[in-house]
Amino acid sequence: MQLKQANPESVKYSNEAVVCRYINEPERIEDRLRLLEQAIDACSVGVVISDCSLPDRPIIYCNRAFERIAGYSAQEVIGRNCRFLQGQETDPAALAQIRACLSEGRNCQVILKNYRKDGTTFWNELTISPVRNSEGQVTHFIGVQNDITSRKQAQEERDRFFTLSLDMLCVAGFDGYFKQVNPAWEKTLGFSQEELLAKPFIEFVHPHDREGTLLELEKISQGADTIAFENRYLCKDGSYKWLSWNGISIPEQELCYANARDITDRKQLEAARASTEAALRASEAKFQKLVANVPGVIYQFRLRPDGSFCFPYISSGLREIYELEPQAVQDNVQLMFASVPPEDREHFNELIGVSAQQLQPWRWEGRCMTPSGKIKWIQGAARPEKLDNGEILWDGLLMDISDRKEAEEALRRSEEQLRQKASELQAALLELQRTQTQLIQNEKMSSLGQMVAGVAHEINNPVSFIYGNLIPASDYLQDLLELIELYQKHYPEPVPAIQQLAAAIDLDFLTGDLPKMLGSMKVGAERIREIVLSLRNFSRLDEAEMKPVDLHEGLDNTLLILQHRLHSQTVTWEKNSGHSGIEVIKEYGKLPLVECYAGQINQVFMNIIGNAIDSLESRFAIDALEEAEEQRDKGVQMSKFSPAPCIRIRTYVSSDTCRAVIRISDNGPGIAEDVKMRLFDPFFTTKPVGKGTGLGLAIAYQIVVEKHGGFLKCISTPGSGAEFCIEIPICQ
Repeated sequence: MQLKQANPESVKYSNEAVVCRYINEPERIEDRLRLLEQAIDACSVGVVISDCSLPDRPIIYCNRAFERIAGYSAQEVIGRNCRFLQGQETDPAALAQIRACLSEGRNCQVILKNYRKDGTTFWNELTISPVRNSEGQVTHFIGVQNDITSRKQAQEERDRFFTLSLDMLCVAGFDGYFKQVNPAWEKTLGFSQEELLAKPFIEFVHPHDREGTLLELEKISQGADTIAFENRYLCKDGSYKWLSWNGISIPEQELCYANARDITDRKQLEAARASTEAALRASEAKFQKLVANVPGVIYQFRLRPDGSFCFPYISSGLREIYELEPQAVQDNVQLMFASVPPEDREHFNELIGVSAQQLQPWRWEGRCMTPSGKIKWIQGAARPEKLDNGEILWDGLLMDISDRKEAEEALRRSEEQLRQKASELQAALLELQRTQTQLIQNEKMSSLGQMVAGVAHEINNPVSFIYGNLIPASDYLQDLLELIELYQKHYPEPVPAIQQLAAAIDLDFLTGDLPKMLGSMKVGAERIREIVLSLRNFSRLDEAEMKPVDLHEGLDNTLLILQHRLHSQTVTWEKNSGHSGIEVIKEYGKLPLVECYAGQINQVFMNIIGNAIDSLESRFAIDALEEAEEQRDKGVQMSKFSPAPCIRIRTYVSSDTCRAVIRISDNGPGIAEDVKMRLFDPFFTTKPVGKGTGLGLAIAYQIVVEKHGGFLKCISTPGSGAEFCIEIPICQ
């Protein structure tokens, strides 16, 4: 008998002697088969053996695991073909693959859905292996079944999640190819799953990102995981999309499980944000540069509903103007308000309150005091805006206007000096004009006075001679007439020659009229003497000093000199108006002697009364002519014009008994308001060229107001005549 290797269990060690138990060959094979059957029966996978030598390859053996998986007992399956496990949902392709391997006698491994006895299904991972005899013929097929239902369900759930995920899930191999991709890839990139699996995935990566991608793949191949790796992937339309990757490396499988997320929109937003931020930074830099170059302080001031306030922003110009740090003011806003002087603070706060209540622009111009003690003038302007949270925000500007204020003050002083100089020059010019006017008038009046005095003197001598001889001539004539009467009484019958001469000269008429003639001559001589006396009194050449004067005498002398204008008017006026002259109404009160320059006061009377006569001539001559023409056109006899032209002169003592008042009025056309304002200006006149110089009333005003300390005013309304009121102090 051939010696076989002993079973270790059959070897016993005793007294360093080895006793081997020899078993014959049939017993050993039987034991081994029994052991194998027990091992197969205890196996967790189902095992069936079919006999190929019998028709339809019936099952000749199944273990307990098969009974548990299929739900059938061994008695129910022995002698049957495995087709009883198939059903409607069994994959025909898997069945075809099984039939092919059975007919060809080769190994086969398929996964298919089988049915249990109770009709439920299970996923079966089936492995079929042929058993050949010594001649190489297939005698049996051994089928090993593994219930992978739980694993299949998990896989289906994983595949369902894999398919439905919005993220781009994939399984990539270390060989550079995708092994599996979900539908999100096709939706995102436009390539089908077949197109993605057909080419190395590096070909889809943007050329600029390939180097970084290869480096990341090298790390993954070494077992490192990847987190938030970003690159660009090609789309089917030729564009690229940004992907963000997270992956887990499984080196033993040479696989990487990864998900990619499309971050193109985020990248575009980041690019736009980066561009915006860059533009914002550039804009802010420009703003800061602009603010730094603005000669002032740009700020924002916020007033909260609870009454608190702050400066959200204030520019660096604060240092130069207020000598304060912007951050310090933002931390303590009272530093700004404390810079306003106490006397200006109430007005400053009031302006802020008004701006807040009415939402009107805030404007302020005032002083501030810097920490170094400097006083500066500040101009502020801001526009308020009410925010949704009830706060009010002012955007404003503060500027240092100290230089401008100093310039304004210097300009004001300069203007004041210029105004003063201009006033002085104007006064000097007026004084010069008055002096010139006075000189002209004085010269004129002096010449006129000298001429009047000379004329009066020259007339006075012959008139005095005539007047002095009139009385003796009258006596002589009376004696002669008495002698003739005596001759006629004693010689009633004279000789013929005397009778003829008496008849020729009308002796009776001559003797009666001659005394009357001498009386008329005497009256005329007396009138001439009165006129000469008035001329001398008016000229007053012998009275250069101020002395008490009878103003009534001056008025009468003036009227006497102007008598020819009062009663001897033009033919046109007398013919058309029916009036032969101007009526003068004297309403003299009791005036004491008034201290004045008599000649100058007479000049005032002359100018005012002369102007009144001119005014009356203008009104009544023109009105009478117009009325006459109107009456002639109507064929009606013209009635006497009424009222008559008149000049009224009133004198009285003022209520305080200190001034003599002379009021000279007329019923002429009156004076307009604009003319009345310039009435006493030198060289101003409303008379035709050549008739007036514009100096009369100016000189009168100077004489009354400046020389005598009195008043001269005009009261007039157009159409109601004019009145000049002269007030002169009685005592100087």
